[in-house]
Amino acid sequence: MKRSYTKVSYKRKDGSKSYRKTIRMSDGVKQENFTRIEDANKWYANKLRDKELFRAGISPEIKVVSFGDYAREWIKKREESGNPTWRQDSSRLRTYYIPILEDTVLSSINPEKWEYIFQRISDSQCFSNATYNRHRSLIHKIYNDAIKKSKAAVFNPIASVERRHEGTKPAWDYFASPLEIK
Repeated sequence: MKRSYTKVSYKRKDGSKSYRKTIRMSDGVKQENFTRIEDANKWYANKLRDKELFRAGISPEIKVVSFGDYAREWIKKREESGNPTWRQDSSRLRTYYIPILEDTVLSSINPEKWEYIFQRISDSQCFSNATYNRHRSLIHKIYNDAIKKSKAAVFNPIASVERRHEGTKPAWDYFASPLEIK
């Protein structure tokens, strides 16, 4: 059930009203104020259409950019912002992902392709499950930023790629006295 409402946010001194419409989108809550209720409803209908197109995997605002170009730009921004993991992220991207996906359009890589790439790299390098999850998290972050900040992707295919169980080490047995050892 969809809920939509127009809220009269306040009345002005001259007696006119201001109407507020709110909708939750993939990149946060959008809210606008209008002087006419027709404008508010038209804006809401357009945003609702954009939201439905986004859920269907179609976005009119998507930028076509290759994975290699976006990854280099992303690393540069991480370095400039002073993120402490940018060196490790840069190394992982340059070593494993940019050579494979250099010219591939970022938004065209599906979850099955990512699973295949992760499995291939993991098998060839004998990664532990924890390292596999670090690589998965790196690509997941790239897609989240591509969706929210630069509109270079419509959805995050890594969300469908399962994390591996890292396991826990067995707890140590501690003995209170030498008699308990026997």
